[in-house]
Amino acid sequence: MRKIPLVGLIFCFLVLLCSSTLLARQNVGILPFKDNTGYDGGWNIEKGIAVWLGEAISQNPFYQIVPVDTLTSALKSLPPRPKRGARSCLLGFLFPKRKKAAAHERSTQIREIVKKAGVDVLITGEIKKFSLSRFQAGLPMLAGYESYSSTVELQASVQRVIDGKPLGTITGRAKVTDRDLGLSLFGKASDKTLEFYGLDTLRFGSEEFKKTVLGRAAQKAIDQLKTKLEQIVVPPPLPKVSQPAVLLVENNDVYVNIGIEDSIQVGDKFSVYSRGKELRDPVSGMVLGYTEQKVGVIRIILIQAAHLSKAEIMEGKERIKPGNLIRIE
Repeated sequence: MRKIPLVGLIFCFLVLLCSSTLLARQNVGILPFKDNTGYDGGWNIEKGIAVWLGEAISQNPFYQIVPVDTLTSALKSLPPRPKRGARSCLLGFLFPKRKKAAAHERSTQIREIVKKAGVDVLITGEIKKFSLSRFQAGLPMLAGYESYSSTVELQASVQRVIDGKPLGTITGRAKVTDRDLGLSLFGKASDKTLEFYGLDTLRFGSEEFKKTVLGRAAQKAIDQLKTKLEQIVVPPPLPKVSQPAVLLVENNDVYVNIGIEDSIQVGDKFSVYSRGKELRDPVSGMVLGYTEQKVGVIRIILIQAAHLSKAEIMEGKERIKPGNLIRIE
């Protein structure tokens, strides 16, 4: 059996290191969730749920979160909605197509604004349930026990920003019941009771809050959203062509040799690399590969044929050239 020189192994490792790529991640924007629960407490749960979901999603290296504050600040440039009065409601009822067109225009305006903020995938959602209930039994001034139950239900729509295509609706629902019954004697408040009445003093989404029955229910619902998002917004597959590359550069667009048969989608992002120096085995002289330098990022905007697509340049407009290689991790 032929032994591979140690130096050759080191060079092979260097080749792998040099040719490895940084994943062209999807920038995910999450708008504050709409609260449909009637909650009137002290927390801003609309923003809080969006931030919490972003923290959970960011654990996946394929996603990069655009801060909620960045998006809400950008959306301040939206023209104000017309005031809804009896006349506008009547017009909406009489002319549903006009109402639908106005909603579509509003959605398009939002999409254009978040696109400028660098968002690839936009998540909008609603809080459908956000409750905490308390069960008591026994004599209040003598002895008794209590338990607590919380239900959190979330629903979100996922949209591809570049063309407005809906990618799906995801839901998360969790009910948590504290089975460790809090015992109370002679009217003395139990630890569970103190936690119940002190809940609003905790910062929403904090580690302390996540330990509560309400926090555990919210965490489970958010984890479900994250899992379902990972099933519909996925990294592009490895192309079937042997050497994916840039064919032509035209202003801010490029043409690449991957397409329908490579199972890519509009919105997929790829890193672009220029080929550098040869790397040779010092013993055999065999070419092991080449150094590569990342020069930019492109995003597919039009799939034209089996192995042909048009992409826009996201980074590196002045550096990307025909013949540059494109990679995914």
